[in-house]
Amino acid sequence: MIRTSLPTETAGPAAHARTLLNPGEPLLWATFAQHILHEKRGVGAAGGKLAKAGLSTLDSFIAALDDAPDDRDPAPTPDVIAFFRTDQDLAAQYGRRLKGSPRSLFMLTPARLHVAMLGIHPDDAQPVPEPEPELESTGKKNVFAAFVDNVREVAAAVTDTKPRRRKVSLHPLHPLVDIPRAQIADFAVESDGVARKAHYLRMELADRSGFEFFCGVVKERDQYERLLALTLGAPE
Repeated sequence: MIRTSLPTETAGPAAHARTLLNPGEPLLWATFAQHILHEKRGVGAAGGKLAKAGLSTLDSFIAALDDAPDDRDPAPTPDVIAFFRTDQDLAAQYGRRLKGSPRSLFMLTPARLHVAMLGIHPDDAQPVPEPEPELESTGKKNVFAAFVDNVREVAAAVTDTKPRRRKVSLHPLHPLVDIPRAQIADFAVESDGVARKAHYLRMELADRSGFEFFCGVVKERDQYERLLALTLGAPE
């Protein structure tokens, strides 16, 4: 499953998805999304991350960056774009229900595209304990105590031969959107059209609005071709 940037202690998208899907419901793929862009486009507008800027070449894109003020914070790169022509389009309606979600999980099954919001893990909600105050007095006793503590730490590290397993956390999930496959018209691998192509998986809905999935750091077309194959039911 494709994973976007999240803390390393967070379990992967597939592990999260299986905690929410119905028993026996097959999972085709799942991906995290931290930044979702809602983009209203005209008829015949190009897709991709650069479409909203009206940029068709890499040179014009670089020129636009050079002309931008240096103190301006760059907009976060979207993981998913919801595109539509009118506010009544399906993608616009579904997209409104995704606004305000800091981290989302998109899950595709043969029956639906399901989207949920990642909640706060119980361990993350615990207050951070305040550090213990250091002893103000100094002397041989304190130096010796520190030496003993260091020896204990080294001895524990040497004698503890059990392999350490990295703990990963499953966050609670809050369902946001359910798009039935009957409303999904097509899937295709597309690119933004500039010289350094950014590929993505495009999901078009019945009214020609839809979603574009950029899946974090993945840029290679063959990765998205593999994602398309999983979408069509190929074995994982």
